[in-house]
Amino acid sequence: MAARPSWEGHLRLSLVTCPVALYPATTEADTVRFNLVNPHGAAKPKAANRNKPASPVRGRRRAA
Repeated sequence: MAARPSWEGHLRLSLVTCPVALYPATTEADTVRFNLVNPHGAAKPKAANRNKPASPVRGRRRAA
């Protein structure tokens, strides 16, 4: 069975009018997953720890 459009309308570009219909990208039974792919290999990249503890600042002089 074909999906029904959730919205139908017309797009007007200067003198040309085109019919437009908006269809749902997925059904309620489907799930959408976005997986990252490593460009240098086929494996998924490992997650990096973004919350590392702050390191002390080196080379700064204290105000006298």
